[in-house]
Amino acid sequence: MQRWGRIAIAALFVSVAGFQVVRTGIVNDDNHPALAARLWAAHPKVLRAQAMSGVADAGIAVAPPSAATLASLELIAREDPFSADPFLVQAALAVRKQDYKRGEALLLEARRREPRSPATRFLLADLYLRSGRPIEAMGEMAVLNRFLPASAAGLAPALAAYARDPRTEPQIKNILRSYPELEEPLLAQLSTDSRNADAVLALASPRRAGAQAPAWQSQLLGQLLTDGQYARAHQLWSQFAGVGNHQTGLFNPTFNASSAPPPFNWALSQGSGGVADAKAGGLNLLYFGREDLSLAQQVLLLRPGRYGLSMNVSGQFAGNRMNWVATCLPSNRPLMTLPLTKAGPVSGSFNVDASCAAIRLALTAEGEEFPERSEFRVEQLQLKAAG
Repeated sequence: MQRWGRIAIAALFVSVAGFQVVRTGIVNDDNHPALAARLWAAHPKVLRAQAMSGVADAGIAVAPPSAATLASLELIAREDPFSADPFLVQAALAVRKQDYKRGEALLLEARRREPRSPATRFLLADLYLRSGRPIEAMGEMAVLNRFLPASAAGLAPALAAYARDPRTEPQIKNILRSYPELEEPLLAQLSTDSRNADAVLALASPRRAGAQAPAWQSQLLGQLLTDGQYARAHQLWSQFAGVGNHQTGLFNPTFNASSAPPPFNWALSQGSGGVADAKAGGLNLLYFGREDLSLAQQVLLLRPGRYGLSMNVSGQFAGNRMNWVATCLPSNRPLMTLPLTKAGPVSGSFNVDASCAAIRLALTAEGEEFPERSEFRVEQLQLKAAG
């Protein structure tokens, strides 16, 4: 955040309002600032353009503004007493000297004059972070996000840094209640680290019935799987999906419509290489034979033992190599490769031992040198424990 702040102090002042010089016979010469300066050198917008250009040059050179630039800012303050720019520049200089008290006073005055100024809101947030006042900083950042919605992604790391501390939970919840648009980017940032799972759950607002699962849920579940926390991931997935304590076996073997997200529900291919479409109690598959991919996959928690997989397959196969593959996690050791080569009943079995914390079941396809199209359907899918 501090590095971004240093860049922004220079960059935000580079954005200069277009010249709208109105004199006899000359209107709106946006593309000729030098001409505008010759025509009406004392116009506040011309002065602002020149002063802000000097501020930007000084910021890029990591040096104080020149005497001429500061003189221009004083003239702006006289010619345009409602302008916030002189206060912004003086505040930035005060912050550079770590004079946060003076910097805050100047920025508050700039905010009073121009409440919708993104530069003012950003510099206030930066000052509050530098001086150890994160909750006030988040308030300014939330307002900034309303002015510049794309800024949420840039603000999320700073928000997440404080959200990791359980003591800040009540304050952050208050911020999110006032500015709900910050919730998604904040939770997405927190979900990149499985250690933040408790903070994510504490800050997430209740999901409306039937609403699509937010992206951060799959991100957090995937991170937990990457870190080998399969049971924890399944517990949270059950909570997100509202499916109860579904501990073992294959989830949704009939491929019905479900709001439950992967990885403990089906992840279906929707790319240019092949499409898997759940329909009428089965899975319709279209594969073009060009690339290796997973057409459908799901992670399962299975107790040690022997399991049988069976299904009925219909449609046309063009000689493509397609297999149901069961893999032991976290070792990625293959337990079963069950080929699909023709229509009709298909079955196979595999053993799960205590080293398998989870199983990944996937319908895979291997690309060919001379690709051909296969179109088929899988239904009556069952996974049963033997004995």
